[in-house]
Amino acid sequence: TTTTTKKTTTIIKPTTFKQKEIIDISQWNVVTDYAAAAKEIDGVILRCGIRGYGSAGNLAKDDSLETHYNGFKGKTKIGYYFFTQAKTTAEAEAEATYVVNTLLKGKTNNFPIFWDSELSGASGNTGRADGLSKTTRTNCAVAFIKKIKALGYKAGVYASESWFRDNLDLKKLTDAGAYIWVAKYSSSSPSTSSYDAWQYTSSGSVKGINGNVDKSHVYKNIAGW
Repeated sequence: TTTTTKKTTTIIKPTTFKQKEIIDISQWNVVTDYAAAAKEIDGVILRCGIRGYGSAGNLAKDDSLETHYNGFKGKTKIGYYFFTQAKTTAEAEAEATYVVNTLLKGKTNNFPIFWDSELSGASGNTGRADGLSKTTRTNCAVAFIKKIKALGYKAGVYASESWFRDNLDLKKLTDAGAYIWVAKYSSSSPSTSSYDAWQYTSSGSVKGINGNVDKSHVYKNIAGW
């Protein structure tokens, strides 16, 4: 008699994630050919809105959000960031609610929603949140992260290497579940202890987009590629 042994094959899926390339744009970027741009990237993060740096701190939608969204929709992965000037945890929570319930309503989102923390750009660094202590700013960031997560989305924080070091408590952000997107315009990688994406230039070029473009390496599958 002949005995046939069935051979089983175990398929081992690779555990390494292939680095992705993304860009981020706002109303200051003029896109002339969305299809051409999408072919050069793995995703785009759009500025969805801002809080003004004046005393009123008004919330506003980025003037090009709808144009950029409609241009890239269906062509590449899309995410969003919000430029903060929150001074309190209540204001940070309000920013999160505004982003999810107003700015992203009806839109596809593939990335964590990023809270953009940096100097306001006001003359003499006089923006309403420019002088916050590290503790207060971190508390605001954590409040945003928790609110975004409570609303059903993943959350992240964007800042420069030095800003993460001097003006935010990185461990508290990661403990709260934030994805970290760090900016350092250099060929040498950031010294930030933990990060998921690195914005390595503000002067990149992408076909179909006029002028300089922010470009980032992404090291973790944060967008469902």
